[in-house]
Amino acid sequence: MIFSTFFSYSGVIPRLELEALRIFLFSIKKNYQDAEVVIITDHASAGFFRSEGLRVFAVDVQRHTLLLDRVRSYKKLMETFDQESLFVFMDFDMILLKRFDFLEESFDCAYTLRSAFKQQPINGGLAVYRNNEKGLAILSEVIDRYKALPQEQKRWWGDQISISSLLMENYSSLEPGSLSIRQGEILLLDVSVYNWTPHDFDVSLGTLSKNLFIDRPLVDWVGNGFSSKHVAHFKGPRKHLQYQFWEQGEGGLYLEKIIPIFSTERDKISRLGRSYFTSKPNNIDSYHKFLDLAVLSVLNIFNSENASDDREDVISMIASFGDSRAEVLRSL
Repeated sequence: MIFSTFFSYSGVIPRLELEALRIFLFSIKKNYQDAEVVIITDHASAGFFRSEGLRVFAVDVQRHTLLLDRVRSYKKLMETFDQESLFVFMDFDMILLKRFDFLEESFDCAYTLRSAFKQQPINGGLAVYRNNEKGLAILSEVIDRYKALPQEQKRWWGDQISISSLLMENYSSLEPGSLSIRQGEILLLDVSVYNWTPHDFDVSLGTLSKNLFIDRPLVDWVGNGFSSKHVAHFKGPRKHLQYQFWEQGEGGLYLEKIIPIFSTERDKISRLGRSYFTSKPNNIDSYHKFLDLAVLSVLNIFNSENASDDREDVISMIASFGDSRAEVLRSL
């Protein structure tokens, strides 16, 4: 079985995305130690990933056709492997929580179904293809439909629209289970199990401080059927939660780790102000912890009028990492 993710950025690769990729890779290897993992990326970034000891498949990528190029790259990668190999394509802002339980079923491809979205009932974050004639035929049909879409639909959701149109052309309604179309057998998986999105990001003032760090404690997630989930997907404004979720899942409540660091460093941060964050502190072992420390400082140290310059500079530093919490902090 081959796992693969598409990871392509123009220019400098954002550090937060690199940590998200690292967590994604850890989660794959934790559940499938012997699985091959391939990173699909652009030619400019390929050298970096190879230097990290990762298997890379380099393709041509254009900014204006990014997601179309992603789907095309799936087919190109599959064609370099032996037939009958099983390919699992996942977004890198996902965590594989446990081994899949559907792989022995008969299917040529599998997608996750979110029935509440009538125009886009399929989420493209997880796509499983069998590298056989039928699996490639389904993927080729998706690519052809994608290329025929209007330009405004191609940019972000073209794969989801294309897959959905293929299915809805054959079925008036969709339910989890097996579907037969001319090209082959499609397995629709329950999105709440195989492409589960943690609780929506809430930025209301009453819960802001909590939600800037962790959306819901893992104990709450467990109470909501967490043990049945196979994949967690931290899409949209939830991306910063991926690290905290991984930390909790690996043991220990995340905030119990970051708050002692904040308490220890508080006097130094108060004294040095913005200069504290001009370089990565030695006792912070991840960019996520570093940025969480900065967010805590904005909320609890740089929250007065006489610290407004420090506050704005620290928020700008948070934004420079691509962390969406900077916008929330500015709105307070």
